[in-house]
Amino acid sequence: MRRQFKIIQKALPLVAREVGRRLDVEVRVGGKWAYTQGRIIGLPALPFEDSKVEILAFGYLEHEAAHDRYSEAVSPLIRSPLHQALTNLFEDIRVEQALGREYPGFRVTLNLLVTRLVKDGQVFPPPTAEASPAQTLQRYLLYRLRGEVLRQHALDAYAQRAEIPLRAVVPADLATRIDSVMGRVASLQSMCEAAELAGELLDLIEAEKDSPTAPAGNESDKAREDEAQQAATPAVPAGNSLDALLKAERLETVAQLTWQVMRQATQEFFPQLHPRVDINIRHPECWNKEGDVDALDQRIKAAGSSE
Repeated sequence: MRRQFKIIQKALPLVAREVGRRLDVEVRVGGKWAYTQGRIIGLPALPFEDSKVEILAFGYLEHEAAHDRYSEAVSPLIRSPLHQALTNLFEDIRVEQALGREYPGFRVTLNLLVTRLVKDGQVFPPPTAEASPAQTLQRYLLYRLRGEVLRQHALDAYAQRAEIPLRAVVPADLATRIDSVMGRVASLQSMCEAAELAGELLDLIEAEKDSPTAPAGNESDKAREDEAQQAATPAVPAGNSLDALLKAERLETVAQLTWQVMRQATQEFFPQLHPRVDINIRHPECWNKEGDVDALDQRIKAAGSSE
């Protein structure tokens, strides 16, 4: 295991420099997520006792280095956290597609990485009844695009399952327009184009939400909702609207960005630390994750009675 660790540790910066076109890149291993930040590429903690650890190590590295190679700053174009999330999703597809064209071998590694992550059930969770409308939309886009554009077929079953709750959340005509937007992702040439396409998708959702003819509660899709309730993947609970989708996604995206900033800021000065950040998004009206508004009062009373 020690020999394997040393070999991979030496090889990672070499691959990062070649793919990312940077001579000063530094690869750090540890933490929970993969990321790229300037001259630093961070990889999650790797199981070096696993004989297939190189799939995780080089798969993560190739994806992050691809962003260094192909992505550019588009901050002025981003108008909301949801816009940022959709841009990032489209850009992930674009850079992996571009990398596979230049380095066909990397396409194989990334495919093996996705297959492994699907099996582990962490980075690519299966569609569930507990998913928010925002999660339902993003997972549908992610699984469909990775399966159809990148040919990462380990996600095909998830893509089929994700379509049922999506059509319970959005009207049929909007679902068709979402599919039309997805059809243009494969031809994106820059991150600016990814941001523009994500903006078009947002415009479609917001226009549908504001439309006076939009059916409240997706009444026109009642048949699909009934079908979804009987399927293996239950439908998104009734009452979720396009407005709820937008608000929930903003909250979730802000939480994710907050998590990343807090973690990266800490590790920039203390790289040996792996900080844990817990953010409450299920019950934003409360200070705790459980949603117990009077939990603090109960704890104070319990502490007083024990004295």
